[in-house]
Amino acid sequence: MTTSRREILKAIPAAAVLAAAGAVPAGAIPPVKRAGKPRLRLGLAAYSLRDHLTGKLSPAMTLDDFIEKAAAWEVDGVELTSYYFPPDFTAAYVAALKRHCHLVGIDVSTTPIRNTFTYPAGPEREKEIAHVKRWLDGAADLGSPAI
Repeated sequence: MTTSRREILKAIPAAAVLAAAGAVPAGAIPPVKRAGKPRLRLGLAAYSLRDHLTGKLSPAMTLDDFIEKAAAWEVDGVELTSYYFPPDFTAAYVAALKRHCHLVGIDVSTTPIRNTFTYPAGPEREKEIAHVKRWLDGAADLGSPAI
């Protein structure tokens, strides 16, 4: 059996009435029921305070200052963006940041990094790969679940 365009157009107003009445379309499922109440955890990205972390705005901040600000604002986690680490950071520096977060009760939620994998094969791309590998280790040392 073939349905004509005219029959389809006649059915559109009926579908609109059903939708307006709150009718559930065929195949829809009821909302998922979850155990417990919803839980929203707030985090703060270092990029949000980039002008302070780069010294463009006063007061200039370090990542330790950023962690203190996040603790004062009672957020649950921080994004410790790679841009704001010293270029020659050490394992001891990373361990100190992780400890600082622990002592003020804040999780490291992620560690954003920059990368450009679109370079053609060669030294520029190899440099990017080395950069990402360094940050994979740094993020793991921070206890960050993602980069």
